[in-house]
Amino acid sequence: MENKEFKKRETKSTYSINGRNFQINSYDPMVGNYIMMQIVSQVMPMGLGRMLNQEFGTESIPSVGSEAVPMMSKRDFIQLQVDILSTVYELYDTGEKSPVVRENGTYGVADVNMMMIMKLLIASLAFNFKDFFDAVPSLKGSIGGKISNLVNTKT
Repeated sequence: MENKEFKKRETKSTYSINGRNFQINSYDPMVGNYIMMQIVSQVMPMGLGRMLNQEFGTESIPSVGSEAVPMMSKRDFIQLQVDILSTVYELYDTGEKSPVVRENGTYGVADVNMMMIMKLLIASLAFNFKDFFDAVPSLKGSIGGKISNLVNTKT
């Protein structure tokens, strides 16, 4: 039997924004699958669904803009953001940490702004789905490469 080394999957990463440090943790697998389907079918730019369908030889993923994909409601979009940020915490110099968004949708950290939330959303998705985008050759050079660059970067 061949001895193979398995690369241990990262379960957390640190991301910095304007001198503030955040810990991004892995999603629960089922929540991660739900988020991925929402992102692929409703949120990503037009054409991603078609690219994935071509890569996997299926028509099961509707493309954004098709009649099969209705516009996401405001409530659903806000809940998706809460789900994506559910594993992100701000790290403090004291060693304490606080959730960026609590389960009820309220902010758990101070001085929240739109750009910070946008960067944390992208960083959380990049960290949690980098393996997915790297596994799809047609996406690796375009989306996967950009996503890989976001993970573990400090801005």
